[in-house]
Amino acid sequence: MRRALLALFLRELKTRFGKYQLGYAWAFIEPLGTIGVIFAVLKAFSGATYPGISLPVFLGVGAIINSLFVEITNRSIKAIEANSTLFNYRPIRPIDTVIARMLLETILHISVFVVLAGLFWFFGGEFEVNDFPTLFFVFLFLAIFACGIGIIYMLLTDAYSDADKVLPMLNRPLFFISGVFFSLKNIPSEYWSLFLWNPLFHAIELTRGAVASGYHVEGVSLSYLAMCSVGSLTFAMALYHRRERRLRLR
Repeated sequence: MRRALLALFLRELKTRFGKYQLGYAWAFIEPLGTIGVIFAVLKAFSGATYPGISLPVFLGVGAIINSLFVEITNRSIKAIEANSTLFNYRPIRPIDTVIARMLLETILHISVFVVLAGLFWFFGGEFEVNDFPTLFFVFLFLAIFACGIGIIYMLLTDAYSDADKVLPMLNRPLFFISGVFFSLKNIPSEYWSLFLWNPLFHAIELTRGAVASGYHVEGVSLSYLAMCSVGSLTFAMALYHRRERRLRLR
C-alpha cells in the first residue's frame, strides 16, 4: 500500500503542476495570491483589527485552513475518474487515490503555511508558534476529516453522475461561515451555536491561538474537531466497504 500511495502521490504531483511553466512554484503562488487579495479588500474597506494578532496572520491562517479542506474534498470528487485505468493493477484500490490526493494537499498546504510564516517573520510580522502540539493535531484531524468527506463525495459522484457539479457548490459557502475573515468575538454570543457546529471554525480559531500568544480563543475545542474527524472517516469507510467491488469494476 505504501508503494501504491507513493506512486499515486508522485503521479498527482506531476499531473497537477508539471504542465505549468512555473512548475511547483504555482503551489505557493495561488494561495498566497488569494490571501493577498483578501487582505487588500479588508484593509481598504473595513480597516478591521483583531486584538492579539496581526491582520495578515489572521487572514492567512483562515485562508489556508479553509483551502486545505476545500481542496481535499473537491479533488476527491474526480479521483476515481482520473485514475480508473490504474485499477487493473491489483495493489491499487479506489480509496488509495483519495488518500494520495489528501496527502498531496496536506503537504502542499503545510509547506505554504511554513513559507507564509517565514515571510511574516522576515518582514517583522507578529508570528510565533506557541502551541505546536495543538497546531500539529489541528492539521492532522482536519486532514482526516476532509479525507472522510472526500471519500463520501467520491462515492456520491460514482452513484449519481450529476453530483460532481453539485458537491463543489456545497463547499463555497464555507469561506463565509467558517471564520476566515471574522472570529467568534465579532459575533454576539447568542449566535455562537450557529457557527460552532462547523469543525472548520474550530480548526481556524485553534490555529490562530497556536501561532499568536496574544490571541485568546473561546468556545472552540480540539476534542470536537477530533470527534468529527473520527466520525466522518468511520462513516465514509463503512460506505466504501459496501461499494468497493463496484468501484473496481467501474
